[in-house]
Order: sequence, then structure tokens, then C-alpha cells
Amino acid sequence: MTDPAQPLDIPVFVVVPPRVLLLDVAGPIEVLRKANLEQNRVRFTVTYIGPSSTVGSSIALAVTGVAPLPERLPDGALVVIAGSADAPMENGLEHSERECADEAAIVEWLRRAIRPGIRLASICSGALLAAEAGMLDDCDCTTHHGCMEDLIRLAPTARVRENRLYVEDGERLTSAGITAGIDLMLHIVAEAAGHACAVAVARYLVVYLRRGGSDPQLSPWLEGRNHIHPVIHRVQDAVVADPAQD
Repeated sequence: MTDPAQPLDIPVFVVVPPRVLLLDVAGPIEVLRKANLEQNRVRFTVTYIGPSSTVGSSIALAVTGVAPLPERLPDGALVVIAGSADAPMENGLEHSERECADEAAIVEWLRRAIRPGIRLASICSGALLAAEAGMLDDCDCTTHHGCMEDLIRLAPTARVRENRLYVEDGERLTSAGITAGIDLMLHIVAEAAGHACAVAVARYLVVYLRRGGSDPQLSPWLEGRNHIHPVIHRVQDAVVADPAQD
């Protein structure tokens, strides 16, 4: 029998891809760190994993000490896939052969390692790796608004929800770009450790407003820009640049 005095351990495995967006890792995992300090019913144990022990990041700061992708995940694990930057500070748009190989290794590992009972959460473009592995087939899901077309292409049977902060469909959780990973992890903490803990963590992180999954990706405070249609954005830019033009 489980000792009621012992906290429930939730093993969390953070997949660190090439060109990792650091905020995709630091934001959500800071939520878990603070949640561990706020209560003693649940403990989130975090391990960083990936094909390479050292990877470059979006802001040219190397991430080291990444553990190998495990052969088997423990029951009840949560796998978090961080997103990647298209154009990191240090090496621009070109993807190296090693980066492509590492992404392929992550996709293959997901196919082998994710089984019923393992929850999979993606942050930002991490959804594209999950989609390529077939993890989002026939699921409701979302991603960063700039990656929607890629997600639809990679997961043609998925029900891609546009302009959503995060979507939960059974054991699949997907979130929009970057800071939305904090919203998703606060949701996970609320389910595991209670809403009071999630509120305390949000307050500590100076989160202005705890957002729900159905909230729009683009802020309602940016009224007039609260959409994701690129053509309308270009028209608005043209009007702002020369409002006197016919």
C-alpha cells in the first residue's frame, strides 16, 4: 500500500530538441519547481532528455547535461516536448545534419516510448515532432499560430484548433507558443496539486492573468490585432505606415 504521508511522485521527462527555445523549458519547469515548494502532496521529478548531451538554444546559450533518451518510461510519466527556434542567434536558418538527425531520433523515440498511461505535452513547435511521430492522430490539438499549417500537414487526421492557448485531449496536451507553456503547466499543476497551489505559483511568477485553454493566443488587449490572418496584418501595417494614402 502507498504511504499516505509520502508525496505522489510524478516523473517528468523534458525532451530537449536542437535549437531549443529556452523559455519553452524554463517557464513550464519553473512552474513545477515552485509547485514542489508550495505543497507536499505531489512531487514533480524532472529529467532533461534528448539525443545529444549538449544542444544549442534559441538565444545562443548552450544547454548541457542532457540525459540520453530512456529505453522505457515509468508508468504515470509526463513527457514534455519543448519547441525549437527557426532562426537562433548563433547560426541562422540553416539546419545542420546533426540537428536533422537529432529531430529524427526524437520522432523515432516517441513512437517507441509513448504508450497508454504516459501523458505527452508539447510546447510551441514541439507539437510538430509529436505530429510527425503520429502522436496527435485523431486528437484535438494546437500549436503556435505560426506553425498551424505545418501541424495540419503533419497530422492530417488531427483536429487542429486555431487560436487556442492549450488543448487537452485525453493523454495528449498541446499548447501554443512559448509563454503558453506556462499556462499549460499551471493547468497540469492545478489538476495534480490543486487550484490553490496553481494560484500561488502564478502569483510567484507574476503571471498577470491565469489564462484558460480556450483563451485566444493573441491578447485581447491588442484590439484590432486580435486575429492571426497574415493578409489582414499586412493591410493594417500599410494603413499605419501611410494613413493618408488613398
